[in-house]
Amino acid sequence: MTQGSPECPLVLVGLSGAGKSTVGPVLAARLGRPLCDTDVLVAHAAGMPVPTIFATHGEATFREREAEALAEALAGELAVVATGGGIVLRPANRQLLREHAFVVWLDAPDRLLLARLRTDAEERPLLGDEAATRLAAMRAARGPLYAEVAHVTVETSGLTPETITDQIVAAYTDALVRGRRS
Repeated sequence: MTQGSPECPLVLVGLSGAGKSTVGPVLAARLGRPLCDTDVLVAHAAGMPVPTIFATHGEATFREREAEALAEALAGELAVVATGGGIVLRPANRQLLREHAFVVWLDAPDRLLLARLRTDAEERPLLGDEAATRLAAMRAARGPLYAEVAHVTVETSGLTPETITDQIVAAYTDALVRGRRS
């Protein structure tokens, strides 16, 4: 962590289905912090669900609102922040994450992500039909960007949210003890 500011927001990044929205509340409760979900912030500010924003205003408008939500989440109370899978697409977002957060990349094999996503496909506007092909393309485009900002990667396959939280807390505590984010 940076000198004079040993703690910082803890941000979860990763592809859809990696577990950000599932692990976020468990992690926030464990740390005694509020949970901010950037998709929830965007939907609330827009007065409509994320899929409707995509359908009505397009991805570019959503990404702009998402960037605003990230800045708001990082500037507010020390929180756990669950992000949308595409948060890393904007260079300015990656810079904010590197400079102001401890970032955890939650990951799992595509076959597992697809199994998790089958139950809520209508809530995932960028997957839709041909989800396997689209997910693979997202991984190819976003994987290097997650790696660029992540301080730690947690492979979530076969792990409970509590076990994932244990791994995150251990890595975050280690970073606090070492006095750095990376």
